[in-house]
Amino acid sequence: MSGFINAGNDVLSGRLAFAYKYRDGYVRNIAGDANIPNQNQGKVDQDDLNGQDQRGIRGSLRFRPNDAVTADLVLTYDGQRNPGTAFKSRAHAPTGGQTGDYGNAELRVRRSAPRRSVRASSGSTATSTTPI
Repeated sequence: MSGFINAGNDVLSGRLAFAYKYRDGYVRNIAGDANIPNQNQGKVDQDDLNGQDQRGIRGSLRFRPNDAVTADLVLTYDGQRNPGTAFKSRAHAPTGGQTGDYGNAELRVRRSAPRRSVRASSGSTATSTTPI
């Protein structure tokens, strides 16, 4: 899902745009599954792999009092919390012993705060890994 809205006149105008994309993973991740032997007794909750969880928003403001002066302010937020990409080793089987392309995967993902960044039109970037 995405969209935008524009408003303003020749002197002051603005735009707000957004995008959101979510898809559940489609490769079962058995790491931490309480129903599979030797999987941390269910204490770790792992998402299925190859999913997407992305969101972004951008606000733009233009001030143009005359033909000689133009000032633009652009702020961007982008957040991603993708669950990981499935990797199947043909040499080291996951619990259960299946090494084929379409079986389960076993990937433990370290949980951390999502990476967030704010970018100004001047090109400077501030990045934080603490929740906003």
